[in-house]
Amino acid sequence: MKEERERLARWQLPQKRPITQSSDTRLPNNRKKIAAPGEMLELENQIAEIEAKLAEISRKLRTAPSTRVKCQAGKEYQTVQKEMDSKLAEWEALQA
Repeated sequence: MKEERERLARWQLPQKRPITQSSDTRLPNNRKKIAAPGEMLELENQIAEIEAKLAEISRKLRTAPSTRVKCQAGKEYQTVQKEMDSKLAEWEALQA
C-alpha cells in the first residue's frame, strides 16, 4: 500500500478526504448527483481492495522466477490498474 500511495503522490492525485456522508456533489457536466448513503464508504472500500491487489501483483513482479510469470503479472497489473483508474475517477466525481 505504501508503494501505491507513493505512486499516487507522484501523479499528484488529490488525497482522500475523510470518510463522510456526502449528499451533494457535482459532475463534470455541472449536474448535481446525490450520493446514496454509504456510497462513498463502499467506493473507498473497493479502492482499498484494489490497492491491495496492486500491491500483491507488484510483489509478484519483483519476485517472479521467470519472464513468463512476469509477463502474466504485468498484464494482470495493467488490468487491475485500469479498474483502479475507473474507481478513482468515480470517487473524484463524487468529491467534486
